[in-house]
Amino acid sequence: MKIVNLILSILILLLAVASAVFSYFLFEKREQMVKGWEKMAVTVNQASAELDKGSGTNIAKLLSPELLSHEKYSDLDKNLAQLTQQAQKIVQQRDDLGSTIKKIATVTEMKNIPNADDFMKMDAYAAAKKNVLEWVTESKERQDGTIKMVCETASKLGVSLTADALRTPEYASEFRKLDTKITAVQSRISSDNDSFTQLAQILGGSTPDFSDNAYSNSIKSISDAAQKMKDDFGSAKSSLESAKTQLASMQSTVKGKDSNIQSLQKDLKGKEEQIAKLKLIINPAGNVKDDFKLWTEGSPEARMAVQGKIIDINRKYGFVVVDLGANTKVEQAIGNKINPVNPKITSNIDLVVARGLEGDNTQYVGRIKIVKVHDNCSIANVIPGSTGDREVKIGDTVYLSSDAVAAMSK
Repeated sequence: MKIVNLILSILILLLAVASAVFSYFLFEKREQMVKGWEKMAVTVNQASAELDKGSGTNIAKLLSPELLSHEKYSDLDKNLAQLTQQAQKIVQQRDDLGSTIKKIATVTEMKNIPNADDFMKMDAYAAAKKNVLEWVTESKERQDGTIKMVCETASKLGVSLTADALRTPEYASEFRKLDTKITAVQSRISSDNDSFTQLAQILGGSTPDFSDNAYSNSIKSISDAAQKMKDDFGSAKSSLESAKTQLASMQSTVKGKDSNIQSLQKDLKGKEEQIAKLKLIINPAGNVKDDFKLWTEGSPEARMAVQGKIIDINRKYGFVVVDLGANTKVEQAIGNKINPVNPKITSNIDLVVARGLEGDNTQYVGRIKIVKVHDNCSIANVIPGSTGDREVKIGDTVYLSSDAVAAMSK
């Protein structure tokens, strides 16, 4: 029994020594755990403080090392839940920002858009953000450059646009000013092109080509044709002045010869009357001798006796009406008899126009050309340049000149 008690005493002593040793080690471990807890509390506080920066939250205040102390273990779940919620919100914000950046890249039509995960992964975020930022910067520079060029183009067209207005939601209203001006310019260009085309046709040139490459040459061709016409007009004007001078001289000569013709016609008529009287004295029976010439239709003698009047003038269409027609007849006096003869008035013959032929103040007016013959009248046009500064009037006398009769005989 004594031995058993001794063994038990030794065992108890060993257990006490072991208990003392284990108690020492347990206290040391407890101290380490408390220090580790405090470090963890400080780290959690620091992490929450970092999450609070710029986020508008103040979770670090609620997760102070004191509130996370091991002595307040019962409140630990409640306090740490706030950190979890903040982390979830930060992650949600990160995901939303990553999705928004990807949408921005899509809306701006970026090529090779990074995947949505690239905007969330720590190792890929920086490169993805850099690519999108560079693309957006380039897009902004293109937009600003385009707006600047649009404003400069508008200024050249006389339209005042502001870059600031083109960057607002009212950009369409601002840009419409330029669009309206361009539409007006296009309308003027189209109208000018039509006018140039008509001008080219009038000038006898080819249809102009208004494409960009040929526009200058087409306009120069029209300008050259216009210059040529101007030169030709100047030459024609000079020739016309010379012709007018010659015509005036010729008209003066013709007037003098017509006066001589009229005087000779009067003398001839008097001679013919004397001859008729003498024939009646010689032969009272009224028979004519073989050498006496009767007028025939269309004979030069009958045509020399033609004399008519201008009975109407149409100023609108530029023609005159004379009382000479297909049925017109002249009278050849033979003793106390009359020989009516048709002088055969035809178209395309010239008539002399005179005024005051029955009096002493006879005036040469001009010439007309018959264009259409009716039974008792004819339509005629005034021969350009023949009247000078005179004007044909109703009542003027018309007759065939000797040169016209000669031309008809041929």
